[in-house]
Amino acid sequence: MRGKRPELVEAAVRSALRETVFRFDLVMRINVTAHELLDREVLFETIFASQLALLVCDERAQRLRDESHLHRSASVAI
Repeated sequence: MRGKRPELVEAAVRSALRETVFRFDLVMRINVTAHELLDREVLFETIFASQLALLVCDERAQRLRDESHLHRSASVAI
């Protein structure tokens, strides 16, 4: 851009800055969305692991006679 008119140089600089800020914003949004999805996945895995642990623990025989437990285990299986 040497030897070009100052308004052409300024327009090119503004355009490059705009493109850079757009790409930065895009990467940040992708990063935030990916972290939110991973956090949500970890939460679901924790919930399912705890439900599974409750279903297979030592007091299973008592819980199989409990109506609310049967209802919860049926809803987890869906």
